Amino acid sequence: PGGHQNTVSLVAARRGRDLVALLAKLLNIDFLPDAAREGISLGQRREHLSWLRRLRGLPADLHDLPVAEAVIRFAEKERYRTNGWKESTWAKNLGTIAGALARLGEYTGGEDIRLAGHSMWGSAVRQANRKKHSQEQKKPRPAALQEVLVSVTRLLTEGKRSQATMIALLWSTCMRPGDLLQLHRRDVTLSGEKLLVTVRRGKAQSLGKQPQPILSILRAEWIPLVQEFLTGDQHQ
Repeated sequence: PGGHQNTVSLVAARRGRDLVALLAKLLNIDFLPDAAREGISLGQRREHLSWLRRLRGLPADLHDLPVAEAVIRFAEKERYRTNGWKESTWAKNLGTIAGALARLGEYTGGEDIRLAGHSMWGSAVRQANRKKHSQEQKKPRPAALQEVLVSVTRLLTEGKRSQATMIALLWSTCMRPGDLLQLHRRDVTLSGEKLLVTVRRGKAQSLGKQPQPILSILRAEWIPLVQEFLTGDQHQ
């Protein structure tokens, strides 16, 4: 308990300028000491270092604030600079920042900053998690197959074949709409009813850092739509 109180007191005493000074020693990811490579994936390290590099540019108007408040205010500015994040992304980013600062000594050769015990940080995290759970509860229910079939049929009736193909591919592959919109014809292979889609661009690819293959079985009535897409007979 005494050690925990000392850590909290140390964080409370830190200011934004202290964080900037510590981050001036930030190491390149290719030269991290072994301690910074243990118990954490390469992807997590990259996320940590991405946030630490951003925090290195902490604006001067935040330098005199307590470090927890300075980090929260900076993260809020980043959130609105990027047109806002969903509540789940906001909560995740707060966790990533806290994790990065808790390992700051490994990344800089200096001291760690543990925000978890700071009251302002704890309040921000609890609020973010409440809003995240509230948002998750309001998620729309997944579409049922019958609803998808009706939608595709209606689009075909209206002559919107490319939109109908998009719905068919989304249902068949469970892809993100943004990833689907970045597909090229060479990314789609159709052999009978067997559909292979290779995601080379978009969020799914960036998370995996390499092309993501998706194998699926296409409904028989949708095969002509995908064939049209592959031969370029649909207006894109």
